[in-house]
Amino acid sequence: MNGTINVPGLATIDGKIEGAITADTIYITANGAIKGKTTANHIRVGGELTDTTVANKTLVVESVGTISGSITYADLEIKKGGSLQGSILKIKEGRTPSYQKPEPEPEEPAKV
Repeated sequence: MNGTINVPGLATIDGKIEGAITADTIYITANGAIKGKTTANHIRVGGELTDTTVANKTLVVESVGTISGSITYADLEIKKGGSLQGSILKIKEGRTPSYQKPEPEPEEPAKV
């Protein structure tokens, strides 16, 4: 399947997708593969995930799962045998990395 997919709940991928997928939870089975931008609060990978991955809360790589590309997560678990490679960025839970702005420095009161 090619295109953009938005799922309000759980998306279980048991085939191949090229494009962008957004959901609350994404589960990629051992037969599943996604190539493109993948964004969700919770992502569990038993198959293959390539390109851009953003897990706002949890990212779990199963023992037969592989992820490569640009990877952003808040909480990460890699089971023995799982593979993760690419640029990896840990974020605070619930924050979207592309929209993070640095906190402004508090201004000191003027001294008279």
